[in-house]
Amino acid sequence: MSCYLSSEKPTLKARRYLKIFTENYFLRAVVLLILGLLPAWAGTVQAVDETPAGVPSSELELQGAEAYFHFAMAKLAQRQQRYDAAVAFLRQAAEADPGSASIQAELASTFMIVRDYPAAEQAAQRALELEPENAPAHTVLAHLYYSRARRGIDPEANRQRAMEQLQASLSGDEEDDPDVLLTLGRFYFEEGDYSRAAETLERYVDSQPGSPTNSLFLLARAQIQIEDYDGAERSLELVLASVPDSLQALETLINIKRLRGDHAGSLPLLERVLSIQGGDASLYKKLGESHFHMENFTGAREMFEMALSEEPDSPYSLYYLALSQERLGLVPEALQTLEMMHAKDPDNSEVVFRMAQLRDRQGDNEEAIVLYRRLIKLLEAVDDPNESRRQDISTFCARVALLQMENEDYADAARELDDCRDRLGRPAPGLELLRVRALIFARRDEKALAAVRRLARSFPDDVRFPILEAEILLQNGQEEEGARQLQAWLDQALAEAPDDHGDRLRGLVADAWFNAGAQAERRGNQETAERYLLQAIEIEPEHAQALNHLGYTWADAGRRLEEALELLLRAVALNPDSGAYQDSLGWVYYRLGRLDEARTYLLKAAESEAGDPTIHEHLGDLENQAGHFEMAESYWRRALEIGADDPQALERKIRELEQRALTP
Repeated sequence: MSCYLSSEKPTLKARRYLKIFTENYFLRAVVLLILGLLPAWAGTVQAVDETPAGVPSSELELQGAEAYFHFAMAKLAQRQQRYDAAVAFLRQAAEADPGSASIQAELASTFMIVRDYPAAEQAAQRALELEPENAPAHTVLAHLYYSRARRGIDPEANRQRAMEQLQASLSGDEEDDPDVLLTLGRFYFEEGDYSRAAETLERYVDSQPGSPTNSLFLLARAQIQIEDYDGAERSLELVLASVPDSLQALETLINIKRLRGDHAGSLPLLERVLSIQGGDASLYKKLGESHFHMENFTGAREMFEMALSEEPDSPYSLYYLALSQERLGLVPEALQTLEMMHAKDPDNSEVVFRMAQLRDRQGDNEEAIVLYRRLIKLLEAVDDPNESRRQDISTFCARVALLQMENEDYADAARELDDCRDRLGRPAPGLELLRVRALIFARRDEKALAAVRRLARSFPDDVRFPILEAEILLQNGQEEEGARQLQAWLDQALAEAPDDHGDRLRGLVADAWFNAGAQAERRGNQETAERYLLQAIEIEPEHAQALNHLGYTWADAGRRLEEALELLLRAVALNPDSGAYQDSLGWVYYRLGRLDEARTYLLKAAESEAGDPTIHEHLGDLENQAGHFEMAESYWRRALEIGADDPQALERKIRELEQRALTP
């Protein structure tokens, strides 16, 4: 085999195999010069039969040892960063072997280092004339063209030329050159072609076990851009396997997991960052958010408090601190945090909404109404509100009206809903139904009936209005006509069963009987109320509200207690989280003298509905019956504090208890 190999292109495997010897270019140059000169000293010129051990065939396309000596000296100069000397040696090598594409390509690469771009382009073009598939020459030209594109010199054409050069360097039959793959991948990434960037960089990584972390990180960035999050996580895990404390890789991996909602996966990574660099406000926020979404509200509260110690005025930390406090049942603390935010940013609708919700839950109806009205004004102030925002306004208008109805301000509720219709600029079926309900509670049955008939004409496809008309007829003494209309709707429901529409119709008819029964009881017509409630249960045996209402009515009156117990057990089974239903069940157990069972359910009810005075009054009655007088007085006084329905009656109970304590 000739040592010059000028007509044979080396393989990548050979280049890799022979790399060890090539590290000392000066030693190699001397050895080869001696080997090349020995035949001359003998007076003859002959080819060496075998390739000297350790000589990389990628650099053996030289015509003689003199060319290779200069080439090797140039490589040595490059390693010493003496690039002008390297250029001089390469020129001498090119003169010795003018047909070597490898020398021209190396010369082009060196000109790039010294920024002699015209000379680099000329040398690269010469290399390609000698060897059209010379990958290093294509790579040099690619860098030149891309540099011009980035400087604004015919950018589209030069970017295209750069890509073509890199693609050409990979078009041969050889195994892909890793350096070219990496360069091409970078070019694709910078051009925004992330799909090709990811594909090319994956090929590079596959060809280079133990790839540099910067290339793995670039691959991860490309994978993120094409939403290949699984691939990006794998790439970043490889980075971290090599550099466990890489903050850049850790933070990117954390962001991916947070984006995917994998808070359990992000938490240990965040804790690693904390152990590496210590905490700051940003990190504490992320830790707090992960704890929050994992429902570790104690941990979330601690992290957001830490964040606020770094950034006391951070709206994000304050908001999530309030949410964490709320989830922990610390409602006064949550309100205090929200009020701090509200003082600094009174137009923050999300903060006003949360404050209104908490006041609502506390039973502070007046303050909740003020906040809901403030929220409505903020939403109305938005330019060109969309349908979603109008729906929000409608929802909060309804909530204001419902709170007014809880306060028995039925006329005010009706007026509120009239104002809301004006705000929206059109009638909304849900709000109109609520307005009719307010009129019914205000005992303005004729006005309610006229309104619902008008609405039935305006919304002919909405069956709720004619069914509500029948309900009003039941309530104002026209029971026969109301029952006839409801039966007609029930017959239609049965004809359409088990169609969803049929089920809905049956539910609406049962609701009508229930509402009519509740109104009859409220108006003192107990016998009629029980008949209507039983009719609702007959139509819909799982009507939890009717079961609870009738069961509690009997329990409170001390009548039909076993039947009441059966109804209330069914209601609680249907809705085990309802504090109202638990209170009813506890009360019937109290009436039956089963005090331990009564206490169990009344305590559950008090935990669920802490602001309900009736539950605390019931607990006081129970403890009084059990002989726990101090506890009874405590519950009764709590009921007074939170607004008992009949405070005079409670005060009499407390006085009687105090007098009993004074009696010897």
